Amino acid sequence: MMEELGISIPCENRSISAKKLKYVFPEDELRRALKFLGLDSVRNSHLIHEALTHASCGICTMAGISSYEKLEWYGDAILCLVVRDWLYNTFPTVEVGSLNLLETALVNNETLSYIAIRGRLHDVIRYKSKMLKSKVHDFESHLQQNGSLWGGNAPKILADVVEALIGAVHLDSGWELSRKTVLHILDPLLRVIKTIISDGGEIEQAVFWAMNPTEKL
Repeated sequence: MMEELGISIPCENRSISAKKLKYVFPEDELRRALKFLGLDSVRNSHLIHEALTHASCGICTMAGISSYEKLEWYGDAILCLVVRDWLYNTFPTVEVGSLNLLETALVNNETLSYIAIRGRLHDVIRYKSKMLKSKVHDFESHLQQNGSLWGGNAPKILADVVEALIGAVHLDSGWELSRKTVLHILDPLLRVIKTIISDGGEIEQAVFWAMNPTEKL
C-alpha cells in the first residue's frame, strides 16, 4: 500500500526501538516522601517512586515505572490492620460498634487526603492531568478556608498515594516498620482521640473531632 502511494520507508526505521526512556527522579522528592513517612531511608527506593506515580504520568510509564495502583491496594490492608490493632489495644473496654466508628473516622478518603495535604505530599505526586491538579488545588483551598474536611470533594489520588506509600514500606521492610509508619502518619489524630476518650469524653466527640481536625492541627 505504501509503495503504491509512492512512499518509501527505509528498512532500518520500520521498527521502533524497544529501549525504555531513562527518567531520573529528583532526590528531593524522595527525601520529602520519606519525611512524610517518618523514615530516613528505605532499601528499595524504586517502590517509593512507584507509590508516587499516577497512571497519567506517561513519561514515567515509558521509563518502566508502574503506577501506584497495586501498592495502594496492598497498603490499604496494612493501614486498616494497623489502625484496628491500635484501637483494640488502646481502648480494651470499648465495644466493637464504637471501634468501628473510630476506624471509619480515621480511615477514609477525606481524612487521608487531609493528612497528605498537611504533609505537603501532593507536591511530589507525579501526574499529568490538569483536572487532577485543579481538584487538588481546590481541596487545599477548601482546607485553608474551612474547619471541616467534608464538602471539599477530596480527590482520591491523595488518599491513594498515602496507602501506596504504606504498601511500599511494608514490601520494603516488613510489618514492624510499616506499623511504625502508619502510627507516625496518623499520630496527630491518634493522640487527640486518645486524650478525648481517656479524659472521659464520648466516642461521638472523638469521632466528630477526627472528622473535623483542621482547626486544632
